[in-house]
Amino acid sequence: MAYNKFLLFLLGLSCLACQKIAPLERPMTQWQAPDQLPVNSLLLHGDSLYVGLGDLFDRGGVWATALDSPNWDSLLLLNHAVRDLQWLEDRLYAYPIGNTVYYREGGIWSGLYMPGWEFFSAGHFFSDSAGLVVAGENLGQGRIHRLRANGEFPNLLQADSFLHSFSDLAGRPNGQALAVGYGLILKTTDGGQNWSPMPPQGNYFRAISWPDSLNAFVAGDYGSVYKTEDGGESWQKLLSGQTMNPKYRWRSILALDQNRLAVGGKDGALLLSYDGGENWQKLQGLQGEEILSLAHDGQFWYLGTAQGHIWRFSD
Repeated sequence: MAYNKFLLFLLGLSCLACQKIAPLERPMTQWQAPDQLPVNSLLLHGDSLYVGLGDLFDRGGVWATALDSPNWDSLLLLNHAVRDLQWLEDRLYAYPIGNTVYYREGGIWSGLYMPGWEFFSAGHFFSDSAGLVVAGENLGQGRIHRLRANGEFPNLLQADSFLHSFSDLAGRPNGQALAVGYGLILKTTDGGQNWSPMPPQGNYFRAISWPDSLNAFVAGDYGSVYKTEDGGESWQKLLSGQTMNPKYRWRSILALDQNRLAVGGKDGALLLSYDGGENWQKLQGLQGEEILSLAHDGQFWYLGTAQGHIWRFSD
């Protein structure tokens, strides 16, 4: 039995090693972000593109532009980076480094405050009174903050500490969420009250995308991409950092459904798959870019880079 399992393991490695990545040529349009700040987050809503910008403690904030005529409108200016954005009903949430999660409703910004200072990485609100924010500095301790209601106005964040930094978070409307970071994937089914570790472990997971209740995709800093088809209970490796050449270092992933996905990273690496990760194509022409964020509007892909560029190309 053990021998058969070992043979299956070797067969899986050989299949990953034999994967061919075909080159893909597409005409691309390049936009420049305000002040050419790193584009940490891209969010499409209606006919507009919203961006969360900034480089740690440098200038940052939230800007928006119409898709048909790029002209940036400054919505929120900060002295540190905005790492993630989310629309929930009529609210725009911004998750920056610091001690405040901002939300905009009716053109007015409000804040959800916490004591101290935090390296927020990503957030997901299930409602205006229930949400999660993950954080962590480099490879050190990580924290998951749960929003706690205070009367009618929720303004306190309560933290759970882990011995791992967290990079990204994806949630579902029913209180389920997956948090990824250094060495682990955690899952909650009760809005963050309890967390369970999911396989696989040991990779530095940088990004997650969860397009439906069963299918989710995770990308790692060491080049691996994983997929689950059962809501996170088990995972299949689609790309291996040990067998890929060149060595990719992923920073972002976006799955539109169980078949169509893109993964982006350092050195201009942008891979696309239209069959759930069985086959891949590499977009050409992005040398020197580090792809931090991805979005799709039903026709075009949008790529946000650390170099302050936004690239758009047709699907």
